[in-house]
Amino acid sequence: MSGLLALSALPSPALAAGTAVVRQQTLPASVEQPRAFGYTVGDLLTQRILLGQPGAPFVLAELPRIGRVGSSLWRRRSEERVDAGGQHVLHIEYQLINTPQALTLWYLPRLRLAARDGASALLVPPAPFTVSPFTPPQPYDNPSLPAMQPDQSAAAFLRSIRVWFTG
Repeated sequence: MSGLLALSALPSPALAAGTAVVRQQTLPASVEQPRAFGYTVGDLLTQRILLGQPGAPFVLAELPRIGRVGSSLWRRRSEERVDAGGQHVLHIEYQLINTPQALTLWYLPRLRLAARDGASALLVPPAPFTVSPFTPPQPYDNPSLPAMQPDQSAAAFLRSIRVWFTG
């Protein structure tokens, strides 16, 4: 039922005849996107989304949920703030939790933010940005430098620590 909401305040005869629906108005969001380049694993990206106008805020039904977004992003924070001019602004902070093997174009997710009254929603478009690895798999054309190795298993790591501590 994307884009349609059932009206719960209808008189009971209308409900008996069938559920009425209202089309929800979707508005483009005014968004300040983070810079579009120069990120690697661990970096933070913050979107600022204007919520209405000063004195007439767009009241969100709920904040975007914290947690994993896809395989490479973690939504760390989602909070509404009011600036000195009375403008309500939604700040959403993402952290890169994965890295590509080469410079790659990724996107912050598209969001649809519903209003508490159910009559409208803000549409936040996906935001492109580039991500680079910490280091390429073979950092230099120098055979004396080893290539990156896959992660060591936890069991092997724990055995090496046990040997180190016990002598």
